[in-house]
Amino acid sequence: MWNRGEAGRYQVEAAIAAVHASSEVSDRAGPVRIAVLYLWLERLVPTAPVRLARVVAVARAYGAERGAALLDELGRRHRWGDDPLVRRRERVVRAHLSEMVGDTGAAEVLYREAAALGANRVEGRYLLERADRLR
Repeated sequence: MWNRGEAGRYQVEAAIAAVHASSEVSDRAGPVRIAVLYLWLERLVPTAPVRLARVVAVARAYGAERGAALLDELGRRHRWGDDPLVRRRERVVRAHLSEMVGDTGAAEVLYREAAALGANRVEGRYLLERADRLR
């Protein structure tokens, strides 16, 4: 077991994957339960990817507006603007929330912004394709 805040990148990704897997396997695991799992995971591994995954879980459980409010709060508290990868992920999550409320124009712009922020060409191409589908 690792100490709080000392998880490596792959441990964080494995923890997120485990929460996703538990939500897909269990028919009883509703969106609220998944949001609670992410809250617990965030306390163990307080990293931006876990926080952003919790935003999506909260949006699925309680609605996009509540997810957006959490995203704004976490952005103010953790100053995500300092890290380009986190800024990219934040834009993708915000685009996802925009899609949830039917604002495809805003989602398209956010996906394009996210694609421009990173060096990973495969991910950037995927984000541009996603933006193109919203036209």
